[in-house]
Amino acid sequence: MNIKQYLFIGLSLFGMVSCSESDETSAEFENWQNKNESYFLEKYNSYLLEYQTKGETSSKVVIPAWSMPSETLLELIAPTNCILVEKVAKTELLWTDNTPAYTDSVAVHYRGRLIPSPHYPEGYEFDRSYMSTDNFNLAVDVPSRFKVSGSILPGFSTALQHMHRGEGWIVTIPYQLGYGTTESGVIPAYSTLVFEIFLMDFWNKEEGDRY
Repeated sequence: MNIKQYLFIGLSLFGMVSCSESDETSAEFENWQNKNESYFLEKYNSYLLEYQTKGETSSKVVIPAWSMPSETLLELIAPTNCILVEKVAKTELLWTDNTPAYTDSVAVHYRGRLIPSPHYPEGYEFDRSYMSTDNFNLAVDVPSRFKVSGSILPGFSTALQHMHRGEGWIVTIPYQLGYGTTESGVIPAYSTLVFEIFLMDFWNKEEGDRY
């Protein structure tokens, strides 16, 4: 089951109102585009400043979308062509120097949220790969498996291609690298997405390689 299929699992569990033009929904997502653009830009500037100050020791990193030319300087790339990364976990037993390629397959645990809104101060949770109530349980929860190229979000694919096995990241994705200007299921248009991603494993299915 891939990330796209997981998107709709939580509909009956979380009681989120439909993204229609109902009064309740309109209030929840009032001025949504401006709020999301402001939220992402403010966070972008703070992450960029910290990275410029601390360099490679910073836990917060700005990463250009995987489709951007590798030789392009970060200063020349629009903020909306970048994802924001906070590195929050690293499991030494799983650590390797390699990172997944676009053609590789991955095993990940993840949870996706929107930015904070009136009824969801931590952001409405629209998707997760595990059934545990809070964080995933390695003894119980089975990670989601799919190809990096099969990820439906450019921002999600970008993150995966920079992660090491055993790393946990909080990734903030602008709507331009997410679902864009149209709604998708319970996700309103113009939504900045915040994912907690833990990369458990990756391999090349065609060649049978495990790095």
